[in-house]
Amino acid sequence: MLDISPRDTEFWRAIQKTGEKIAELHHFYLVQTPVVERAELFESALGKNTQLNSQELFTFKAGTRTRMALRPEGVSSVMRSYIQNQLGYFSLPLRAYYHGPMYRKGKKGEQQQFNEWGFEIIGDGAPVYDAEIVVTLLDFLKSLKINKPVLKVNTIGCRVCQPGFRKKLKNFYRYQGGSLCKGCRSLYKGDLMKLLQCEAKKCIEIAEKAPNILNHLCQNCNNHFQNILELIEDNQISYLPDPYLVGDRDYYSKFVFQIFADQEAEEPIASGGRQDYLSERIGGRQMPATGGVIHSDVLVEHLKKISSRHEIGQWQEKVFFIAIGERARRASLSLMNRFRNQGVIIIESLGRKTLSSQLKVAKKSEAELVLIYGQREIFEGTVIIRRLGSGIQENVLLEGAVNEVKNRLKKIKKQNSKLKS
Repeated sequence: MLDISPRDTEFWRAIQKTGEKIAELHHFYLVQTPVVERAELFESALGKNTQLNSQELFTFKAGTRTRMALRPEGVSSVMRSYIQNQLGYFSLPLRAYYHGPMYRKGKKGEQQQFNEWGFEIIGDGAPVYDAEIVVTLLDFLKSLKINKPVLKVNTIGCRVCQPGFRKKLKNFYRYQGGSLCKGCRSLYKGDLMKLLQCEAKKCIEIAEKAPNILNHLCQNCNNHFQNILELIEDNQISYLPDPYLVGDRDYYSKFVFQIFADQEAEEPIASGGRQDYLSERIGGRQMPATGGVIHSDVLVEHLKKISSRHEIGQWQEKVFFIAIGERARRASLSLMNRFRNQGVIIIESLGRKTLSSQLKVAKKSEAELVLIYGQREIFEGTVIIRRLGSGIQENVLLEGAVNEVKNRLKKIKKQNSKLKS
């Protein structure tokens, strides 16, 4: 377990400031969980027969019966907190972020403490939230001057289409056992999908001939994946399809992804995926969720190579964004980011489809202004700006909308300052 040296303080400080800024701009709430939890939480979440549980989980006894464990990752703890504290009543979906150290056993001399920044959206299965997690992580990296990241994406299906695919894989690998590397031979009785991402040369050659998950998806998973890709493309984000990417967590389903700092990077700087069955695994009801993690240690090493420095500015009052209709929702991420890149905090509830339901959330958000974007505004190239308190609104051209909103927020800030004084 490594110290953070004063030589590296500036890099860790930059990550801390950036993480807080991105969480604020994308309106994520902080969830802090204990470093130590009951071992059964992680064993249930990660699968009792996985390599992480059997070889990498730090466990110890507290008393005669209670087994505790150092957290190996943050998602399970956040989901446990969501269930235990009934956070669905606080916000639906809940947009949560967390950060801190995680612990996994390793071989002698290997690093066993890792630091993560994670973002979770729990309570809504809309593809727009998968895309927004990707956008959030890319914004995080962009703020640290990592301008050419490589995004790899895939889908691993759901409990409807996965069993058939796993059966195909089992039949395929049944005749390949002797050719696999030592590590993969031990995986054959466990999660066969992990065999697809082994980096050993002989295992790569075998995986290239294996069945492809994209040919075995149910209609729901196929539509979900296509919608995410369209949203990513609509935001001018380049990506690489990777049929061998299955994610590093046993609880992932459907969409999974990895982000690399550049084309030469061997280790992902960020990763994530959908976790629709995680809540059930740890004793809750089925709850759609998606999230992603910045691997801070990998990020620091990259920042040290490029000597990145970052200053965090001041951020203004909040604005609530409403999209009406499918076309407006698809264009929403790009439009919201236009404001966020200029320091405007944007809140939204895109999983709700009607104007009234989104306005209801807006009234609880403490936003000063509301932006309304619908079919008519798409046609006219405008957006509606509404003062939430008075209900007064007007159409403005998209071209000058950012400056108009910033000017109005400045006036509102002055008015609020006079009222307070």
